[in-house]
Amino acid sequence: MSYSKPKFKEKYGNFINGKFVDPAGGAYFDNTSPVDNSLIAKYPRSQKKMWTMR
Repeated sequence: MSYSKPKFKEKYGNFINGKFVDPAGGAYFDNTSPVDNSLIAKYPRSQKKMWTMR
């Protein structure tokens, strides 16, 4: 049996109010594979911030 490596986007944002948005501070962190230490994707380094419904 063989397996293929899953495909991921290069970078993800926060999912807020039905949309993907960049983190408020603009920072991302790398998520790497525990198998071979290759980069899986970049994820938002989110910060606490007050969001208001408009």
